[in-house]
Amino acid sequence: MLVALLGNPGDEYARSRHNLGFMVGARLLERAGAGEPASKYRGRYWSGAIDGQNVGLLFPETFMNDSGRSVGKALHDLGLGPDRLLVVHDDIDLAFGRLRLRGGGTSGGNLGVRSVVDAVGTDEFRRIKLGVGRPPGGVDPADFVLAEFEPHEIPAMRRMVELAADAVIDLSRDPLDLVMSRYNGEAVASCD
Repeated sequence: MLVALLGNPGDEYARSRHNLGFMVGARLLERAGAGEPASKYRGRYWSGAIDGQNVGLLFPETFMNDSGRSVGKALHDLGLGPDRLLVVHDDIDLAFGRLRLRGGGTSGGNLGVRSVVDAVGTDEFRRIKLGVGRPPGGVDPADFVLAEFEPHEIPAMRRMVELAADAVIDLSRDPLDLVMSRYNGEAVASCD
């Protein structure tokens, strides 16, 4: 399974809402006891076992809105179809702290996901969406997702990242419907 973790390269984006995919990937690398991924497929790539499951982790370095160039190259070079792809990304249409797993569908306005759809030629691939919520009134959505989490949001964000990492591993061994029933709806990290 190829896990594409969407985000933006560079220290200035490292703690932004848009980089939740990268944060999930970093957590998975920690679990594996892995070092820095290698430069490959227009991104950083690592493969190996995490919690007994073999996965490939791809951190595109093409910036979010052009993620498809990296994901498409990795799928092609690894000889994998979209059915072996899992994309992990932030979602402003999902309440903060909530996870939603899906088996396909539209990009929902996420330009990184749209780029992946264009590159692989289908929207039928699995996703883990991490909710960042809607921006406050008057705040541009692009500015909102590129901003860092507020201090009071950080504990809930960390719980959400941990849940998403669990979901990645579960999806590497269990059917989508079963994993969706575990995480969709009830897996909510709040700021409480």
